[in-house]
Amino acid sequence: MPQPSTIIQERELRLAALPAGQGPLAMAWLGRLPGLEVRQEGPLTLTVRYAAGRYRMSELRQQLTDAGFHPDNSLWSRLRLALYDYSDQLARHNLAQPASRSYSREAYARIYQQHLHGDHDDTPEELRHDS
Repeated sequence: MPQPSTIIQERELRLAALPAGQGPLAMAWLGRLPGLEVRQEGPLTLTVRYAAGRYRMSELRQQLTDAGFHPDNSLWSRLRLALYDYSDQLARHNLAQPASRSYSREAYARIYQQHLHGDHDDTPEELRHDS
């Protein structure tokens, strides 16, 4: 089973143009959270990296809003957030699943050879050829 620390999400977070200058402040505020890496890519754009089992982008965005910051609320940003949220939920769900049982290549080949296939012919070899 994958560990939560092995699935790292990297997301873009866009901020609204107003109030001006909130990019560096939001970066500093998010940078205080443990296990979160934040880079400023532009005056209104932050890149956030986090472990899938620890954070969700929608939660981080809500925390920013609660702290007084203004994330971009354009249609494109809302669509991107919905995709991020779906991806985060899926990653968390997959982390909770037990690892699937897998066979080594040799074991699988052996099982495949023993399985009767549709093209299997039980006719003895001497009767297969015309003499």
